[in-house]
Amino acid sequence: MATFICDQGWVLERNSFLFPLLQTVVLVTVSPYEFMDAIVTPRLKHFDFTHVCGSIIGPFGSKFSHVPYLTLQAEANGVSFAMDDLSGVHMLCEALSGVHHASLHVGDIDPLFTAASPSDNLGPQTPADSWESLEQLSLVSCG
Repeated sequence: MATFICDQGWVLERNSFLFPLLQTVVLVTVSPYEFMDAIVTPRLKHFDFTHVCGSIIGPFGSKFSHVPYLTLQAEANGVSFAMDDLSGVHMLCEALSGVHHASLHVGDIDPLFTAASPSDNLGPQTPADSWESLEQLSLVSCG
């Protein structure tokens, strides 16, 4: 398992870190894109992302489509807020399209299951429609 906490910007090159045996990533950062773009994790099974306001996870195409477990949490201090960038939420769902088990904060349910505007050209009707293999969904609230 690897845990990464960063409140500064990453300066990393695409696919520059190979973790051939890594199965779990725990990430707490405002800007996860550069780190996620830099890692290659063929055996990754668990992605635990604590998002903060303004976080955008993708786009990565199918790079992480093999990851079956997703935990998406609100900021560690317990303050709840919904992800408000629908295209960012859509990128998250597409990047992790192979999710079988998702654990989400209740504040994130609206943007994940809200229909996109047809003019957005975002593909599936809702961001979570990308999770065609979803078998288990857990909703967690703080307090």
